[in-house]
Amino acid sequence: MTRDDIAWFKEQFAGWITPALQGTPLTIDLMAAVACQETGPVWSRLRRRGLPVQEIPAVAWATPSTPPAAAAPFPVNRAALVATSRWRSHVRIARAALERMSPLVPGYTSVVRQPHKFCHAFGIFHDLQFFRPTRAFLERRYEDFPASLAKAVQELKRGLTRNGLAGKDRVRIWSW
Repeated sequence: MTRDDIAWFKEQFAGWITPALQGTPLTIDLMAAVACQETGPVWSRLRRRGLPVQEIPAVAWATPSTPPAAAAPFPVNRAALVATSRWRSHVRIARAALERMSPLVPGYTSVVRQPHKFCHAFGIFHDLQFFRPTRAFLERRYEDFPASLAKAVQELKRGLTRNGLAGKDRVRIWSW
C-alpha cells in the first residue's frame, strides 16, 4: 500500500462515504484506514492493473484467511458450514469468489488449487466477516460498494453506541 493507493481510494469513493458518515464522528480517513487494513493489498493491486473502479469492489472483498479464535467466526471450518441448510449455496459463492480473484491478485494461485479452500470474509470493508447464512450474502450485496459501506457504517455505529460515543461530533481516540 502506498499514499497514492490511499488517495485513490478516498478520491474514488468519497461521493458515497462522505454522505454516509453525516451525523457521526466517523471520517473518510477512518473508512479508508479500515479498507486498507481489510482489503487494501487486494484492491491496490487491482487498481494498478487497470481494473475499472466499478469492478474493484466486486473483486477486492475476498479473503481465504484462517479465522481468529477470539472472533467467534462462522464458519470455523468447512464441517461447520456443511452442517447448515444452505451450505451448498454458500460454498459455491465463497469458492467462486476465490476463483474470480485468484488470477487478478498474485499469491492466491496456490490457494485456489486446493479444492477445499473458499473465501471467509466479504465486502471491501470486510463487513461480512466469516459469513453467516444471510440473504445479503446469498444475494452477494458485498460486491456493491454502497451496500458494503452501509453495512460497515452500521457496524461502526453499533460500536459507537456500545461505547457511549453515539451522537458525538468528534471522538477523541487518544490524549497526551
